[in-house]
Amino acid sequence: MTGEHELSVDESLSEFTVSVSGHRPVVNVTDPAGLPVTGPPKLHPLVNLENVTVVNIQEPDPGSWRVKVTSDSGHVIRSTGVSNVDFITKFSTLVTSDMDEASHRPLKGQNTSVLIKPTQAGDLHNLTLLRLVSLEGEVLKEIPLRPVAESPGLHRGEPFFPPYEFFYLEINGFDKDGFPIKRISPTAISGQDPALPIVTMSPRTSGWVNEPVTLRCHVESLVPFKVMWFKGVNPISGFITYQRPGLHPRLDDDDGGSQSVASDATFSQTSKVLWHFKNPTENLDGNYTCWARNLAGIGRKVTYLYITGPPPKVETSPQVISAPNKKAYIHCFVRSTLEHNVTWARTKTIQQHSSDNLQHLEEDARIAVFENGTLAIDLVTTDDEGWYVCIAKNKGGQNDGLVYLAVREAIEVTVAPEKVDFQRGDTFTLSCQAKGTPKPNITWKKDRRKILVRGSIGEVSVESSRVVPGRKLHLCCCR
Repeated sequence: MTGEHELSVDESLSEFTVSVSGHRPVVNVTDPAGLPVTGPPKLHPLVNLENVTVVNIQEPDPGSWRVKVTSDSGHVIRSTGVSNVDFITKFSTLVTSDMDEASHRPLKGQNTSVLIKPTQAGDLHNLTLLRLVSLEGEVLKEIPLRPVAESPGLHRGEPFFPPYEFFYLEINGFDKDGFPIKRISPTAISGQDPALPIVTMSPRTSGWVNEPVTLRCHVESLVPFKVMWFKGVNPISGFITYQRPGLHPRLDDDDGGSQSVASDATFSQTSKVLWHFKNPTENLDGNYTCWARNLAGIGRKVTYLYITGPPPKVETSPQVISAPNKKAYIHCFVRSTLEHNVTWARTKTIQQHSSDNLQHLEEDARIAVFENGTLAIDLVTTDDEGWYVCIAKNKGGQNDGLVYLAVREAIEVTVAPEKVDFQRGDTFTLSCQAKGTPKPNITWKKDRRKILVRGSIGEVSVESSRVVPGRKLHLCCCR
Protein backbone atom coordinates (compact mmCIF):
# COMPACT_ATOMS: atom_id res chain seq x y z
CA MET A 1 0.00 0.00 0.00
CA THR A 2 1.17 3.50 -0.84
CA GLY A 3 0.14 6.81 0.64
CA GLU A 4 1.34 10.41 0.52
CA HIS A 5 1.09 12.86 3.39
CA GLU A 6 1.74 16.59 3.52
CA LEU A 7 3.56 18.16 6.49
CA SER A 8 3.43 21.92 7.09
CA VAL A 9 6.81 22.98 8.47
CA ASP A 10 7.20 26.47 9.92
CA GLU A 11 10.53 28.18 10.60
CA SER A 12 10.29 27.57 14.37
CA LEU A 13 10.82 23.83 13.83
CA SER A 14 14.44 22.84 14.37
CA GLU A 15 13.74 19.21 13.46
CA PHE A 16 10.93 16.76 12.86
CA THR A 17 10.63 13.00 13.04
CA VAL A 18 8.44 10.65 10.98
CA SER A 19 7.65 7.18 12.30
CA VAL A 20 5.73 4.55 10.32
CA SER A 21 4.45 1.23 11.61
CA GLY A 22 3.36 -1.48 9.16
CA HIS A 23 4.81 -4.45 7.32
CA ARG A 24 8.15 -3.59 5.67
CA PRO A 25 7.49 0.16 5.42
CA VAL A 26 9.57 2.40 3.16
CA VAL A 27 9.67 6.17 3.73
CA ASN A 28 10.55 8.77 1.07
CA VAL A 29 10.77 12.46 2.02
CA THR A 30 10.56 15.43 -0.37
CA ASP A 31 11.44 19.02 0.63
CA PRO A 32 9.36 22.14 -0.27
CA ALA A 33 11.42 22.58 -3.47
CA GLY A 34 10.31 19.13 -4.67
CA LEU A 35 13.75 17.57 -4.16
CA PRO A 36 14.09 14.16 -2.48
CA VAL A 37 15.95 14.07 0.83
CA THR A 38 17.82 10.80 1.06
CA GLY A 39 20.50 11.09 3.72
CA PRO A 40 22.72 13.29 5.90
CA PRO A 41 23.09 16.08 6.68
CA LYS A 42 19.31 16.54 6.47
CA LEU A 43 17.85 13.05 6.83
CA HIS A 44 19.00 10.62 9.53
CA PRO A 45 17.54 7.08 9.73
CA LEU A 46 16.85 6.22 13.36
CA VAL A 47 15.03 2.88 13.19
CA ASN A 48 14.76 0.43 10.30
CA LEU A 49 12.98 -2.76 11.32
CA GLU A 50 10.58 -5.04 9.53
CA ASN A 51 7.55 -3.43 11.15
CA VAL A 52 8.83 0.06 12.05
CA THR A 53 10.76 2.79 10.24
CA VAL A 54 11.76 6.08 11.83
CA VAL A 55 13.59 8.97 10.12
CA ASN A 56 14.64 12.36 11.47
CA ILE A 57 14.99 15.59 9.48
CA GLN A 58 17.40 18.20 10.87
CA GLU A 59 17.04 21.96 10.22
CA PRO A 60 14.15 21.60 7.74
CA ASP A 61 13.37 24.47 5.39
CA PRO A 62 9.96 26.03 6.09
CA GLY A 63 7.20 25.12 3.71
CA SER A 64 5.19 22.09 2.61
CA TRP A 65 7.06 18.78 2.90
CA ARG A 66 5.75 15.53 1.46
CA VAL A 67 6.17 12.09 2.96
CA LYS A 68 5.50 9.04 0.74
CA VAL A 69 5.04 5.73 2.53
CA THR A 70 5.00 2.30 0.86
CA SER A 71 4.32 -0.89 2.79
CA ASP A 72 3.05 -4.41 2.29
CA SER A 73 0.12 -3.70 4.60
CA GLY A 74 -1.88 -0.90 6.04
CA HIS A 75 0.26 1.48 8.07
CA VAL A 76 0.14 4.21 10.69
CA ILE A 77 2.22 7.36 10.29
CA ARG A 78 3.06 9.80 13.06
CA SER A 79 5.13 12.96 12.91
CA THR A 80 6.57 14.98 15.80
CA GLY A 81 8.73 18.09 15.88
CA VAL A 82 10.92 20.22 18.10
CA SER A 83 9.91 23.88 18.28
CA ASN A 84 9.92 26.81 20.68
CA VAL A 85 6.33 27.60 19.68
CA ASP A 86 3.57 25.82 21.57
CA PHE A 87 -0.02 26.59 22.48
CA ILE A 88 -2.15 26.68 25.62
CA THR A 89 -5.77 25.78 24.97
CA LYS A 90 -8.57 26.32 27.48
CA PHE A 91 -12.36 26.06 27.46
CA SER A 92 -15.14 28.03 29.11
CA THR A 93 -18.92 27.84 29.23
CA LEU A 94 -19.02 31.64 28.94
CA VAL A 95 -17.32 33.78 26.34
CA THR A 96 -14.27 35.30 28.04
CA SER A 97 -10.88 36.78 27.21
CA ASP A 98 -9.26 35.71 30.49
CA MET A 99 -7.34 32.43 30.49
CA ASP A 100 -7.75 32.28 34.27
CA GLU A 101 -11.50 31.95 33.75
CA ALA A 102 -11.18 28.82 31.61
CA SER A 103 -10.42 25.13 32.12
CA HIS A 104 -8.14 22.66 30.34
CA ARG A 105 -11.10 20.43 29.44
CA PRO A 106 -14.56 21.37 28.16
CA LEU A 107 -17.77 20.57 30.03
CA LYS A 108 -19.59 17.63 28.54
CA GLY A 109 -22.84 18.53 26.76
CA GLN A 110 -22.45 22.31 27.23
CA ASN A 111 -21.99 25.03 24.63
CA THR A 112 -18.30 25.89 24.97
CA SER A 113 -16.00 28.76 24.06
CA VAL A 114 -12.29 28.09 23.41
CA LEU A 115 -9.22 30.28 24.03
CA ILE A 116 -5.79 29.60 22.48
CA LYS A 117 -2.62 31.38 23.58
CA PRO A 118 0.81 30.82 21.96
CA THR A 119 3.93 30.54 24.10
CA GLN A 120 5.85 32.70 21.58
CA ALA A 121 3.36 35.18 20.17
CA GLY A 122 6.11 37.12 18.36
CA ASP A 123 6.79 34.17 16.04
CA LEU A 124 3.20 34.07 14.76
CA HIS A 125 1.14 36.09 12.33
CA ASN A 126 -2.23 34.67 13.27
CA LEU A 127 -4.23 31.53 13.99
CA THR A 128 -7.08 30.63 11.69
CA LEU A 129 -8.63 27.27 12.54
CA LEU A 130 -9.02 24.72 15.33
CA ARG A 131 -9.91 21.18 14.30
CA LEU A 132 -11.16 18.51 16.66
CA VAL A 133 -9.74 15.23 15.34
CA SER A 134 -10.86 11.75 16.40
CA LEU A 135 -8.46 9.02 17.46
CA GLU A 136 -8.84 7.56 13.94
CA GLY A 137 -7.84 10.87 12.30
CA GLU A 138 -11.36 11.96 11.31
CA VAL A 139 -12.11 15.68 11.58
CA LEU A 140 -15.05 15.98 13.99
CA LYS A 141 -15.41 19.78 14.08
CA GLU A 142 -13.79 22.85 12.55
CA ILE A 143 -13.84 25.99 14.67
CA PRO A 144 -12.74 29.32 13.13
CA LEU A 145 -10.35 31.35 15.31
CA ARG A 146 -10.21 35.12 15.64
CA PRO A 147 -7.78 37.35 17.55
CA VAL A 148 -8.96 38.90 20.82
CA ALA A 149 -8.47 42.64 20.39
CA GLU A 150 -7.80 43.45 24.04
CA SER A 151 -5.26 40.61 24.48
CA PRO A 152 -2.48 40.51 21.83
CA GLY A 153 -1.61 36.97 20.75
CA LEU A 154 -4.78 35.48 22.22
CA HIS A 155 -7.31 33.85 19.86
CA ARG A 156 -10.89 32.79 20.54
CA GLY A 157 -13.07 30.23 18.78
CA GLU A 158 -16.78 30.28 18.14
CA PRO A 159 -18.91 28.42 20.72
CA PHE A 160 -19.38 24.70 20.03
CA PHE A 161 -20.65 21.54 21.69
CA PRO A 162 -17.68 19.25 22.42
CA PRO A 163 -17.84 15.65 21.12
CA TYR A 164 -18.57 12.90 23.62
CA GLU A 165 -15.60 10.86 22.37
CA PHE A 166 -11.87 11.52 22.84
CA PHE A 167 -10.32 13.95 20.36
CA TYR A 168 -7.07 15.71 19.50
CA LEU A 169 -6.69 19.46 19.05
CA GLU A 170 -5.22 20.54 15.71
CA ILE A 171 -4.27 24.22 15.62
CA ASN A 172 -3.69 25.90 12.25
CA GLY A 173 -2.36 29.33 11.32
CA PHE A 174 0.59 31.19 9.82
CA ASP A 175 3.96 32.18 11.24
CA LYS A 176 5.39 35.70 11.02
CA ASP A 177 6.86 35.00 7.56
CA GLY A 178 3.60 33.65 6.17
CA PHE A 179 4.44 29.93 6.31
CA PRO A 180 1.64 27.61 7.43
CA ILE A 181 1.90 26.41 11.00
CA LYS A 182 0.17 23.35 12.45
CA ARG A 183 0.27 21.76 15.87
CA ILE A 184 -1.59 18.68 17.12
CA SER A 185 -1.95 18.04 20.84
CA PRO A 186 0.17 15.07 21.98
CA THR A 187 -2.69 13.61 24.02
CA ALA A 188 -6.40 13.33 23.37
CA ILE A 189 -8.99 14.93 25.63
CA SER A 190 -12.73 14.58 26.12
CA GLY A 191 -15.57 16.52 27.65
CA GLN A 192 -15.73 16.17 31.42
CA ASP A 193 -18.58 15.72 33.83
CA PRO A 194 -19.02 18.34 36.55
CA ALA A 195 -16.27 17.89 39.15
CA LEU A 196 -15.37 19.37 42.51
CA PRO A 197 -14.12 22.94 42.23
CA ILE A 198 -10.33 23.04 42.05
CA VAL A 199 -9.11 25.82 44.35
CA THR A 200 -5.56 27.17 44.15
CA MET A 201 -4.02 29.88 46.29
CA SER A 202 -0.54 30.80 47.47
CA PRO A 203 0.14 29.28 50.91
CA ARG A 204 1.46 32.64 52.13
CA THR A 205 0.42 36.21 51.38
CA SER A 206 2.53 39.13 52.59
CA GLY A 207 1.25 42.64 53.17
CA TRP A 208 2.50 46.00 54.48
CA VAL A 209 0.75 47.72 57.34
CA ASN A 210 -1.73 50.43 56.24
CA GLU A 211 -1.22 49.59 52.54
CA PRO A 212 -3.86 47.66 50.52
CA VAL A 213 -3.36 43.91 50.27
CA THR A 214 -5.38 41.34 48.33
CA LEU A 215 -5.88 37.62 48.92
CA ARG A 216 -5.95 35.92 45.50
CA CYS A 217 -7.84 32.68 45.03
CA HIS A 218 -8.39 30.84 41.76
CA VAL A 219 -11.37 28.51 41.47
CA GLU A 220 -11.65 26.20 38.48
CA SER A 221 -15.14 24.90 37.81
CA LEU A 222 -17.16 24.49 34.64
CA VAL A 223 -20.46 24.68 36.50
CA PRO A 224 -21.76 27.50 38.71
CA PHE A 225 -20.21 27.68 42.16
CA LYS A 226 -20.37 29.74 45.34
CA VAL A 227 -17.46 31.15 47.31
CA MET A 228 -17.03 32.19 50.93
CA TRP A 229 -14.02 33.50 52.85
CA PHE A 230 -13.07 32.43 56.37
CA LYS A 231 -10.51 33.64 58.88
CA GLY A 232 -9.71 30.58 60.92
CA VAL A 233 -13.10 28.92 61.37
CA ASN A 234 -15.09 32.16 61.28
CA PRO A 235 -16.74 33.37 58.05
CA ILE A 236 -15.81 36.92 57.04
CA SER A 237 -18.03 37.13 53.95
CA GLY A 238 -21.33 36.02 52.59
CA PHE A 239 -21.39 34.10 49.32
CA ILE A 240 -19.63 35.99 46.51
CA THR A 241 -20.64 36.26 42.86
CA TYR A 242 -20.17 38.16 39.62
CA GLN A 243 -22.37 41.21 39.23
CA ARG A 244 -22.93 39.86 35.72
CA PRO A 245 -21.19 37.13 33.69
CA GLY A 246 -17.60 37.93 32.80
CA LEU A 247 -16.94 40.38 35.65
CA HIS A 248 -15.23 39.87 38.98
CA PRO A 249 -17.25 40.48 42.15
CA ARG A 250 -17.40 44.01 43.43
CA LEU A 251 -16.23 44.33 47.03
CA ASP A 252 -17.54 47.25 49.08
CA ASP A 253 -15.50 48.82 51.88
CA ASP A 254 -16.58 47.80 55.34
CA ASP A 255 -15.16 48.96 58.69
CA GLY A 256 -11.70 50.03 57.61
CA GLY A 257 -10.20 46.57 57.24
CA SER A 258 -12.07 43.79 55.48
CA GLN A 259 -14.66 44.00 52.72
CA SER A 260 -18.32 43.08 52.41
CA VAL A 261 -20.15 41.60 49.40
CA ALA A 262 -23.66 40.66 48.36
CA SER A 263 -24.73 37.35 49.87
CA ASP A 264 -26.36 34.28 48.32
CA ALA A 265 -24.49 34.80 45.07
CA THR A 266 -23.02 32.34 42.57
CA PHE A 267 -20.08 32.41 40.16
CA SER A 268 -20.89 31.27 36.66
CA GLN A 269 -17.56 29.65 35.78
CA THR A 270 -13.85 29.41 36.54
CA SER A 271 -12.68 32.67 38.05
CA LYS A 272 -10.18 34.60 40.11
CA VAL A 273 -11.72 35.37 43.50
CA LEU A 274 -10.25 38.35 45.35
CA TRP A 275 -10.55 39.47 48.94
CA HIS A 276 -9.27 42.96 49.72
CA PHE A 277 -8.03 44.70 52.85
CA LYS A 278 -7.84 48.45 52.41
CA ASN A 279 -5.91 49.43 55.55
CA PRO A 280 -4.49 46.22 57.00
CA THR A 281 -3.25 46.14 60.56
CA GLU A 282 -1.12 43.59 62.34
CA ASN A 283 -4.12 41.94 63.98
CA LEU A 284 -5.23 40.68 60.55
CA ASP A 285 -2.43 38.09 60.62
CA GLY A 286 -3.74 34.54 60.37
CA ASN A 287 -5.04 31.73 58.18
CA TYR A 288 -7.65 32.63 55.55
CA THR A 289 -9.65 29.99 53.67
CA CYS A 290 -11.10 30.34 50.18
CA TRP A 291 -14.09 27.95 50.25
CA ALA A 292 -15.87 27.00 47.00
CA ARG A 293 -18.90 24.79 46.43
CA ASN A 294 -20.62 23.55 43.27
CA LEU A 295 -23.12 20.78 42.61
CA ALA A 296 -20.34 18.17 42.77
CA GLY A 297 -19.00 19.17 46.18
CA ILE A 298 -16.60 21.49 48.02
CA GLY A 299 -13.02 22.61 47.45
CA ARG A 300 -10.89 24.87 49.65
CA LYS A 301 -7.41 26.29 50.06
CA VAL A 302 -5.73 28.21 52.90
CA THR A 303 -3.28 31.11 52.80
CA TYR A 304 -1.49 32.67 55.75
CA LEU A 305 -1.67 36.46 55.72
CA TYR A 306 1.44 38.05 57.22
CA ILE A 307 1.33 41.81 57.80
CA THR A 308 4.66 43.50 58.39
CA GLY A 309 5.98 47.06 58.26
CA PRO A 310 8.98 49.29 58.91
CA PRO A 311 11.26 48.74 61.92
CA PRO A 312 10.69 50.99 64.96
CA LYS A 313 12.23 54.44 65.31
CA VAL A 314 14.10 55.02 68.57
CA GLU A 315 14.90 58.35 70.26
CA THR A 316 17.01 58.67 73.43
CA SER A 317 18.75 61.47 75.32
CA PRO A 318 22.54 61.42 74.99
CA GLN A 319 23.07 61.50 78.77
CA VAL A 320 21.20 60.98 82.03
CA ILE A 321 22.65 62.14 85.38
CA SER A 322 21.77 60.47 88.66
CA ALA A 323 22.96 60.81 92.25
CA PRO A 324 24.23 57.79 94.19
CA ASN A 325 21.61 55.78 96.09
CA LYS A 326 18.83 57.45 94.10
CA LYS A 327 16.58 56.01 91.38
CA ALA A 328 17.65 56.72 87.79
CA TYR A 329 15.13 56.86 84.94
CA ILE A 330 16.52 56.36 81.44
CA HIS A 331 13.84 57.14 78.86
CA CYS A 332 13.48 55.52 75.43
CA PHE A 333 10.90 56.95 73.02
CA VAL A 334 9.76 54.41 70.40
CA ARG A 335 7.54 55.01 67.36
CA SER A 336 6.24 51.89 65.61
CA THR A 337 3.24 51.04 63.41
CA LEU A 338 3.54 47.42 64.57
CA GLU A 339 3.50 45.83 67.97
CA HIS A 340 6.99 46.03 69.43
CA ASN A 341 8.98 45.17 72.51
CA VAL A 342 11.78 47.08 74.23
CA THR A 343 14.81 45.56 75.94
CA TRP A 344 17.87 47.17 77.50
CA ALA A 345 21.53 46.23 77.49
CA ARG A 346 24.89 47.65 78.55
CA THR A 347 27.84 48.14 76.23
CA LYS A 348 31.43 49.16 76.87
CA THR A 349 31.88 51.14 73.68
CA ILE A 350 29.80 53.61 71.72
CA GLN A 351 31.37 52.71 68.37
CA GLN A 352 30.52 49.02 68.37
CA HIS A 353 27.50 47.62 70.15
CA SER A 354 26.79 44.42 68.26
CA SER A 355 24.93 41.60 69.97
CA ASP A 356 28.27 39.98 70.88
CA ASN A 357 29.30 43.06 72.86
CA LEU A 358 26.02 43.60 74.69
CA GLN A 359 25.22 42.63 78.25
CA HIS A 360 21.44 42.30 78.31
CA LEU A 361 19.74 43.49 81.47
CA GLU A 362 17.32 41.29 83.36
CA GLU A 363 14.65 42.80 85.58
CA ASP A 364 15.21 42.28 89.30
CA ALA A 365 14.75 44.12 92.60
CA ARG A 366 16.81 47.08 91.33
CA ILE A 367 16.10 47.07 87.59
CA ALA A 368 12.71 47.45 85.89
CA VAL A 369 11.51 48.23 82.36
CA PHE A 370 8.20 50.10 82.15
CA GLU A 371 5.59 49.55 79.43
CA ASN A 372 6.61 52.81 77.75
CA GLY A 373 10.20 51.53 77.44
CA THR A 374 11.73 53.53 80.30
CA LEU A 375 14.53 51.79 82.23
CA ALA A 376 14.51 52.35 86.01
CA ILE A 377 17.57 51.60 88.17
CA ASP A 378 17.11 51.83 91.94
CA LEU A 379 19.87 52.65 94.46
CA VAL A 380 22.31 53.78 91.80
CA THR A 381 26.02 53.21 92.43
CA THR A 382 29.15 54.25 90.57
CA ASP A 383 29.23 50.74 89.06
CA ASP A 384 26.06 51.63 87.15
CA GLU A 385 27.77 54.44 85.26
CA GLY A 386 28.30 53.77 81.53
CA TRP A 387 26.62 53.26 78.17
CA TYR A 388 23.11 51.78 77.95
CA VAL A 389 21.40 50.57 74.74
CA CYS A 390 17.62 50.72 74.22
CA ILE A 391 16.68 48.01 71.69
CA ALA A 392 13.23 48.20 70.06
CA LYS A 393 12.13 45.30 67.86
CA ASN A 394 9.07 44.46 65.75
CA LYS A 395 8.33 42.11 62.83
CA GLY A 396 9.89 44.60 60.42
CA GLY A 397 13.26 44.71 62.18
CA GLN A 398 14.93 46.54 65.04
CA ASN A 399 16.66 49.81 65.92
CA ASP A 400 18.44 51.04 69.02
CA GLY A 401 19.48 54.18 70.87
CA LEU A 402 22.47 54.90 73.14
CA VAL A 403 22.34 56.70 76.50
CA TYR A 404 25.19 57.46 78.91
CA LEU A 405 24.32 57.22 82.61
CA ALA A 406 26.54 59.52 84.66
CA VAL A 407 26.56 59.10 88.46
CA ARG A 408 27.12 62.49 90.13
CA GLU A 409 26.75 63.66 93.77
CA ALA A 410 26.62 67.36 94.60
CA ILE A 411 29.82 68.55 96.31
CA GLU A 412 29.59 69.47 100.00
CA VAL A 413 32.40 71.75 101.29
CA THR A 414 33.34 72.41 104.91
CA VAL A 415 35.94 75.09 105.73
CA ALA A 416 37.29 75.46 109.27
CA PRO A 417 37.59 77.87 110.73
CA GLU A 418 35.41 80.17 108.69
CA LYS A 419 36.90 83.24 110.44
CA VAL A 420 40.32 83.69 112.06
CA ASP A 421 41.48 86.52 114.39
CA PHE A 422 45.23 86.68 114.70
CA GLN A 423 48.18 88.93 115.54
CA ARG A 424 51.13 89.67 113.39
CA GLY A 425 53.64 86.88 113.63
CA ASP A 426 51.04 84.20 114.25
CA THR A 427 50.78 81.10 112.11
CA PHE A 428 47.43 79.41 111.60
CA THR A 429 45.93 76.65 109.49
CA LEU A 430 42.83 76.70 107.30
CA SER A 431 41.18 73.33 106.66
CA CYS A 432 38.92 72.48 103.69
CA GLN A 433 37.02 69.20 103.50
CA ALA A 434 34.84 68.15 100.55
CA LYS A 435 32.81 65.12 99.61
CA GLY A 436 30.96 64.17 96.44
CA THR A 437 30.79 61.63 93.61
CA PRO A 438 33.13 61.38 91.87
CA LYS A 439 35.67 62.35 94.58
CA PRO A 440 36.37 66.09 94.23
CA ASN A 441 39.77 67.74 93.84
CA ILE A 442 40.57 70.61 96.29
CA THR A 443 42.46 73.82 95.55
CA TRP A 444 42.93 77.08 97.49
CA LYS A 445 42.84 80.56 96.04
CA LYS A 446 43.68 83.95 97.48
CA ASP A 447 42.49 87.00 95.66
CA ARG A 448 41.47 84.68 92.76
CA ARG A 449 44.99 83.30 92.54
CA LYS A 450 45.82 79.70 93.23
CA ILE A 451 47.88 78.98 96.33
CA LEU A 452 50.40 76.18 96.43
CA VAL A 453 49.21 73.89 99.17
CA ARG A 454 51.77 72.32 101.48
CA GLY A 455 51.00 69.43 103.71
CA SER A 456 47.91 67.30 103.57
CA ILE A 457 45.38 67.97 100.90
CA GLY A 458 42.80 70.53 101.85
CA GLU A 459 44.88 72.36 104.43
CA VAL A 460 46.79 75.59 103.98
CA SER A 461 49.16 77.23 106.54
CA VAL A 462 49.26 81.00 106.74
CA GLU A 463 52.10 83.00 108.40
CA SER A 464 50.71 86.22 109.84
CA SER A 465 54.01 88.04 109.39
CA ARG A 466 53.33 87.95 105.67
CA VAL A 467 49.81 89.17 105.97
CA VAL A 468 49.09 92.79 105.15
CA PRO A 469 46.82 94.40 107.74
CA GLY A 470 43.21 94.41 106.70
CA ARG A 471 40.79 91.66 105.70
CA LYS A 472 41.83 89.28 102.97
CA LEU A 473 39.74 86.51 101.38
CA HIS A 474 40.91 82.91 101.09
CA LEU A 475 38.74 80.56 98.99
CA CYS A 476 38.65 76.78 99.10
CA CYS A 477 37.69 75.49 95.62
CA CYS A 478 36.54 71.94 95.08
CA ARG A 479 35.62 70.15 91.87
